[in-house]
Amino acid sequence: MPNTAPPTVDRDLRVLPRLGVNANWKLPPARQPHLLVHDIGPEIDRVFDSLVGRIHQSGRPGVAAGQPVEMRDIPGQRRCARFVSRFQPGHVCATDVILSREGDDLYVVFGAKPRTRLAYLHFALRGLAMLTGVCLLLWLYLGASGARTSWIKDYADKHASIAYGPGQSEFMARRLEHGSYVIDWQKFTSLVMDDPETVSRLYDFLGRIQQSSPWHQFGLSDLSAAMRTGRHMLQPHLMDVLAAQYGDGWYAWWIDGRAPITQDLGLGSIGLGAMETDSYPVTFVELIYAQALRAAFRFDEPQLDARLSQALDASTWRREPVSLLWLTRHDPRTALFNIGLPVTIASGIVGFGVIRAPRSWLRYPCRLLRWITPDDFDTRAVAHTAWIEREFSKALAEYGIGRSMVTELQGGGNVRK
Repeated sequence: MPNTAPPTVDRDLRVLPRLGVNANWKLPPARQPHLLVHDIGPEIDRVFDSLVGRIHQSGRPGVAAGQPVEMRDIPGQRRCARFVSRFQPGHVCATDVILSREGDDLYVVFGAKPRTRLAYLHFALRGLAMLTGVCLLLWLYLGASGARTSWIKDYADKHASIAYGPGQSEFMARRLEHGSYVIDWQKFTSLVMDDPETVSRLYDFLGRIQQSSPWHQFGLSDLSAAMRTGRHMLQPHLMDVLAAQYGDGWYAWWIDGRAPITQDLGLGSIGLGAMETDSYPVTFVELIYAQALRAAFRFDEPQLDARLSQALDASTWRREPVSLLWLTRHDPRTALFNIGLPVTIASGIVGFGVIRAPRSWLRYPCRLLRWITPDDFDTRAVAHTAWIEREFSKALAEYGIGRSMVTELQGGGNVRK
């Protein structure tokens, strides 16, 4: 029979604080012993007090003793202890020791619960690597295979009839991919016509060469009727006139005089449009390339060309090509159809590499942050648990418990051979 004489224990040690530790780190594979100590079950409370007393008496810095908040401590039946070792701020490891009385025997379970900021750093860097890798592969796919152009064409085919009118999907696709230039025709006209010297030079020059003003193209009877009624200008002969003058990269949209000029046309803007305001048309011109329009107002007269160029620059703004994020936000279904499968494949490839990458590479950012490295943390955590196991063995020795009275079990409760 073992010596059951109780060692001297400070009674205050039985009042232990409740300690909560949520594990967020996985230690290297290590055997956590499960023990069955024979003929010591009735002394469960004394063994527990002896273990806690030894940990307190060790005087190790950064070690706190308590009880797990998630477990119920029942004197005489089940005793729970948690020993927390703090290696650095934010890097701790808790070792739980659970004593359960099973008749005359004592069942003992050890468990480690490491918690460290390394887990958050690892997660953040993994996510960053995953995002960077997927974006890089997607960028290569969209650029090299022409998938971006196909995506834009699908979007334009779906939305052009609403945004620009029937038959304008090709123009819309070019506008989305390459951007466009929008000219405030009213502002341009005002800047030119409000300068008497420029008007005089312009019409003198046009009179000498017997050429009509470029503005007259926007004063055709069909065009004026369209501005009054608000019809879309789709007459073939007028479109041929504009296409011959400005090339195929143009588009016309006419706004009813009763509608606000800022009305939403699906893309949040208007192309070439007009609105009756006191019998004076307000027009906007949208072109993929502005060179053809600029050429229409170049007369090889340096001073006149300079004034017209300045007025045109002041009336023109650039609409940049749309981003992939813009396309995704405005039509998620088309985006999913075009990039859903490539993103899935890229995520699988990059994810496999990221998951297989060892944690040891974290030592480089840890050195910059002056944190404990993963290998060092693992070593200290395993050593802390081993120290608790050794102190428990010493506590049993105080009761005359030898190795012959201890059966080591596997995790499932089977006898370890």
